[in-house]
Amino acid sequence: MSSVGIIGGGISGAGILHQLVQKMSKEENVSKRIQTIHCWEENEFGPGLAWSDMSSEVQLFNLPAGVASLAHGDYSGPFLRWCASKGKGGPGLHFGSFPPRSLFGEYAADFIQVP
Repeated sequence: MSSVGIIGGGISGAGILHQLVQKMSKEENVSKRIQTIHCWEENEFGPGLAWSDMSSEVQLFNLPAGVASLAHGDYSGPFLRWCASKGKGGPGLHFGSFPPRSLFGEYAADFIQVP
């Protein structure tokens, strides 16, 4: 058994944590090898500084909203579905639009629910 440490809980750290937890829940050999996961983040876990609400509305995400996701390989529009379910993004948000980074940061914070 071993421990895993994730330093930084921004977009990358949150994505790694999500993937690791998914693998542990689906693959017995992974869950047998990893006993604990330690995460270190000074700010809110999920958006990190670059994707937080502190980033300006003019700082846009560099991927179209329709393919944006934290779930590895899921390009079916999970970010757009999240926006629709939360009433975020307004009428200008569509598959090919580039949303504000802070909106994707909100999605990341919601996507990773850390107890």
